[in-house]
Amino acid sequence: MNSKITLKAAVVNSGISMSELAQHFGVTRQAIWYRIKNYKKMRSKDLAAYCKIIDFDINGLDLEERKM
Repeated sequence: MNSKITLKAAVVNSGISMSELAQHFGVTRQAIWYRIKNYKKMRSKDLAAYCKIIDFDINGLDLEERKM
């Protein structure tokens, strides 16, 4: 079984701060927080950009929607 993690966990593991991500993308930390929280709704090219910055393979992200 392959273990997949959230984007938030990948960012934390990378050691890159929300402030650094915000500076890179030219947005506020709050905008970064919101995007990371809702990463499953993010466009694939934007998600790939986040993964590139944090040096994380996009295939390691949990991208499945939760079933209620």
